[in-house]
Amino acid sequence: MKLSIIVPVYNLEDYIAECLQSLADIQLSPDEYEVLVIDDGSTDGSESVINTLVHKYPQIQYFYQNNKGVGAARNLGIQHAKGDYLWFVDGDDFVYSDKVKQGLEEAFINDLDVLTFNFTPVNEKGLPQTWVSFNFKSSDRNIVSGSEFYYYNYAKSYLWLCFFKRRIFLQHNLTFQNSIKMQDGEIFPRIMIHCQSLKHFNERLIYYRYREQSAVNSKNENARAHFYFSMVIVADSLRMFQQQIDRNENILIYKALSLKRKQLNQMLFTNFILNKYSYVTNKKFITLLKKYELLPFMKITGFTIKMNLVFNIVRHIVNVNPIVGRHIYQLIFKK
Repeated sequence: MKLSIIVPVYNLEDYIAECLQSLADIQLSPDEYEVLVIDDGSTDGSESVINTLVHKYPQIQYFYQNNKGVGAARNLGIQHAKGDYLWFVDGDDFVYSDKVKQGLEEAFINDLDVLTFNFTPVNEKGLPQTWVSFNFKSSDRNIVSGSEFYYYNYAKSYLWLCFFKRRIFLQHNLTFQNSIKMQDGEIFPRIMIHCQSLKHFNERLIYYRYREQSAVNSKNENARAHFYFSMVIVADSLRMFQQQIDRNENILIYKALSLKRKQLNQMLFTNFILNKYSYVTNKKFITLLKKYELLPFMKITGFTIKMNLVFNIVRHIVNVNPIVGRHIYQLIFKK
């Protein structure tokens, strides 16, 4: 078995058929790859849609679990996977059926630990978008280590843009955290530190669907709060991981983790002042940030000169009194 494609699903009846059909149409024989669909306790018609395709295509397998989150679904998929390589595909995305075989051949020819590739962003209806400019940074060498790749691309930790040797997960007991968002950012450096050979395949293999009602921009405060909580957990998890590794032996990963943690700290700050949360929710955030030593916030960079100045003035106030600082910012900009 060459490839195991793991597809977590939760209430995706409007998208899962397109996803699975594109995977079923991959130009490999059914005995060369498998599609492991993990239903994370869907309450809509996802199961019925999936089973229609399961009965039609032998390479598609269906597994059900009570709702535990995408991390638990991926872990279950890894347990059942038999392929040399793993590919984590979200159930609302779909793939270039005619290009996957080429990418897989590239991975096997070079005996790679990881193969990365490109994507096409699409809207909810599946129409191509131009809202994102995305390119992996790389050195002049054709094949690099995972540590080097992560150093240049720590801000682009997307699992669905990679084929991973399954052996890496098994040998190093790598698993996903069960119930948090931002799973990719938490586990990506843990994979990369064990990757000896990585190559970028300069072709698009997948369509990434941008949905308006994602956790980060949801109108539901509980969903947005859960995303914020997840950012805190990921930031702390990366801090602990950084403390565990030998800086001298893994200098690139170590430096990249410092940059990634700074990025997350900046995201926590901007999310805190920009989003509208209830007073009770904000107090919970403040308690959480202090518990994990993420407050005071770090210096803000990367925006325009004007916005860097504004954000850092507000940051100084927030670091003294988070509620007052947030209120001042929202009054000035009428958020």
